[in-house]
Amino acid sequence: FSDTFTPDGKSQVICNEAVSGKPCGMSYPRAGVESPGRVVFLSFPLDTVPTNAAAPNNEVTLLRNVFSFLAPGANGAATIYFDKKDYTAPDRVIVEIGDSDLTGAGQTQAAFSSSSSAGQVVVTLNETAHPGLFRGAITLVSSNAAADELTVSNGDIITATYFDVSRGSNVVATAIVDTLAPDITNVVATPDISSATVTWRTSKSADSLLQYGESSILSHTAYNADLSTNHSLTISGLLANHTYYFQVTSRDDAGNATVDDNHGALYTFTTVQTLRPPWSDDFESGALGWTVVTDTNYGYDFEWTLGTPNNGLQTSGHNSSTAWGSDLNGQNVSFIDHTYLISPEIDLSGLSEAKLTFWHCFDFSSAPYEEGQLLIRTGGSTSLSSLPVLADYSGDSAPDWRKETNDLTAYVGQTVQLVWEYAGVFGISQYYGWLVDDVSITGIAGSGKIVISKNLGEGSYTLTGPLRRTGKAAITTISNAPPGEYTVKFSDVTFYQTPTAQTNTLDDGGTVNFDGNYTFIDVNSNGISDAWEKYYFGAAGTNRTQFADSDGDGMSDYAEFIAGTNPTNAASKFIFVSAVVQTNRVQLKWSVIPGRLYQLDGSTDLINWTPVTGWQQAVTSPMSYSGTNAATGLQFFRVDVEP
Repeated sequence: FSDTFTPDGKSQVICNEAVSGKPCGMSYPRAGVESPGRVVFLSFPLDTVPTNAAAPNNEVTLLRNVFSFLAPGANGAATIYFDKKDYTAPDRVIVEIGDSDLTGAGQTQAAFSSSSSAGQVVVTLNETAHPGLFRGAITLVSSNAAADELTVSNGDIITATYFDVSRGSNVVATAIVDTLAPDITNVVATPDISSATVTWRTSKSADSLLQYGESSILSHTAYNADLSTNHSLTISGLLANHTYYFQVTSRDDAGNATVDDNHGALYTFTTVQTLRPPWSDDFESGALGWTVVTDTNYGYDFEWTLGTPNNGLQTSGHNSSTAWGSDLNGQNVSFIDHTYLISPEIDLSGLSEAKLTFWHCFDFSSAPYEEGQLLIRTGGSTSLSSLPVLADYSGDSAPDWRKETNDLTAYVGQTVQLVWEYAGVFGISQYYGWLVDDVSITGIAGSGKIVISKNLGEGSYTLTGPLRRTGKAAITTISNAPPGEYTVKFSDVTFYQTPTAQTNTLDDGGTVNFDGNYTFIDVNSNGISDAWEKYYFGAAGTNRTQFADSDGDGMSDYAEFIAGTNPTNAASKFIFVSAVVQTNRVQLKWSVIPGRLYQLDGSTDLINWTPVTGWQQAVTSPMSYSGTNAATGLQFFRVDVEP
């Protein structure tokens, strides 16, 4: 077993861990990447490599390859490498030749051929910063090859040949041509309350890309570079009871990619609705949404199990047959590591008070060490070992069913999970464990409304009071809020004056508004922040109007201020990255600045424009839109942007 890792695109995997198949050895740089030095890293002791296995899986071959890479062409023994092992068409092939006999020569040559084409193409390689290492490239095409191109077909083997004068023989590198993109099938989304797992299959090994969003603008991505035929990506931070749109893409090692957008309609899934008080569970219909996590660092004998107790204290649940138990049968065990019983997520927003009730039975008074604690987990918590403690029953005893009530009002406004943590070390003849049954949460609903607005897409707000929220949306409406005093603070936004913090008191049934009005100083009255002008130009000049175009890229300085681009760099523009507009398919991508608001419009005559999407806040660049166009017949598209 070895430590594994994921090399970046400038490195080359040279060893994989036997059990997981993940990389555990790498070389840097890969062919085609310039670097003043070279390094090989192995995450395992060299003596773990077999000495008597068949090549290349033995120590001798590994060491020979390592030294050949670290000192390419040393002692006049020439080496030749491609930058990949698979190529498509069109594609660019990079080849590197190492030959210390030619140090300082400046150039050398290699001959390229393919198994389906007659003749060879001779390519000149130039010496790199590494003495005696030469690099060149050739382009693969499917037809009509030019003088510096090579015609190939799917399944071809391409060969690069170099004649090593000192050895009087050729050294050869080969690679495979693969022009077939993977087929994608069985796209399935399995949503939870705040997460979803998307799976699909491909006809060949490929990577995994998931693009998703709350509309047809797919503003979020998830990616796994591992090549596989079975793909699974899990995304989190989703809204409960919310519909999301998505498409999947897989690209093989040669670079052939397939996009599955459900024939232009996009796939969708809807997250599960969060449970809300009043809520109860007597466990007679199973344990939907409940999970058990057990710390296995030191081994364990038992963990939380749902069933009929027979532990020496009880032979049934509180009001029915089933209950949760850390050891339902009271078996004599020596050790139980920390085991956690975790409830479903419960949404406590819109309440002014909340209360947890449950029944339990236990005797923690006899064992040398026995711990039972009730913990609470909020949306941002990850580590179970550091959760807040609501109640500690260690050393206590309740040999008959006992009712417990815990106040959850401090967590109103949040989504929570209740966690029963149990652990023990025993040296007694009779062990009882911990039984839990009939869990319920009740609350008193608030009836107020809170409206938080910002005049910018950028920036965020933090709401504190009986409810706690953070967000970035331009307008947020919270219904059924409990009464009390609330404060909203707005974050800083570069080049703008931050709104002051605001405090309002919400009456039961009332409404409070928090307006975040970001402003900027504009002494020269051109509609552009003076701070922005000083940052880019050194001063807010009186001769700079909204129509000035300082970098001559076609966008005025005012437009660059609104779009968030650089007015001193002509390459920094608000543009479409790619666009496909056909009768039955529209696929668009455009550059964005995260935090700003974007809306896609469509038109048939370039005069009358209709919103295709609502205003969407950018998270990553680029944003994209995919859909069908048959019904609307729109021929032209534009994107609006607001700060």
